[in-house]
Amino acid sequence: MPVQSNASRFPVRELLAEFFRMDPRERVSSGKLAGLLGTSVEQVLELLRAEGLSAHADSAEWTDAATYLLDAWPRRRVIDALGDDLARERIPSGVRPVPVPWHLPPFIVLAMEHQASRAHPSQAVDDYVADTLYGEIQPETVAALAHDPAFLAAYRFPFID
Repeated sequence: MPVQSNASRFPVRELLAEFFRMDPRERVSSGKLAGLLGTSVEQVLELLRAEGLSAHADSAEWTDAATYLLDAWPRRRVIDALGDDLARERIPSGVRPVPVPWHLPPFIVLAMEHQASRAHPSQAVDDYVADTLYGEIQPETVAALAHDPAFLAAYRFPFID
């Protein structure tokens, strides 16, 4: 279930920093998650129920909360709000967006921009394309790159072993 955020309610840096400093094995209260997503506690509880996570309806696993957060806001905005030091410390380098020197036909760019705006209006086209490409990573590719701990950390983020 996509998370719809109110762009004027982007979380303050302190809340983001507190969240990313948490132990990923901790649970995140529905109140804190609401603040991170820029929505109400009621909407968070509805989201958790819709996702089948209502066993602990007053909280969510950190990994689920991180997924919702990175779906609700442009990743670049979240990472920039954290600042360089905290982002380097808590978010794998392979997750932090970088410019890509590819040349694509303009019709593909136009199509991706159109699909991104329809699929999730608050999501940046960069995130939409990244999510689409992530879904295309084949198990054979993961196996071939399994020797690279930086790749695995980024590929598995925000989940922990």
